[in-house]
Amino acid sequence: MSSISASSEFDRWLSRQLYLLDRKEFFDLPAITRDGGEHPQTDNSLLYARCACGLAGREAFSEVLNGQRSFLDFTEVSLSQAEFLLSRQPTALSDQVWERLLALGSRRSTPAQALVSA
Repeated sequence: MSSISASSEFDRWLSRQLYLLDRKEFFDLPAITRDGGEHPQTDNSLLYARCACGLAGREAFSEVLNGQRSFLDFTEVSLSQAEFLLSRQPTALSDQVWERLLALGSRRSTPAQALVSA
């Protein structure tokens, strides 16, 4: 597959994932700060949370869509670094955030464990 083909395929995949997660009930959830505080989500914070959910993997994504897992797991403000997906610059994501996203996608870790700041 050429890089142009792969890029187009990725763009379609990303568009579909972000579209499926664009729900009012997710927007109504609070954004969570590092100290556990809450504030209303903005359009941008919802977009970044949707990116974080997609990055957590197919299983986590499906669980959120099927109501088996709370989207709140992905609204923690520091996960907004998942925004890099929109420009496809993976080096923009810090190692700590990668580890937390991987933990969110894993059944071996609870969301609360994954969201503990290093």
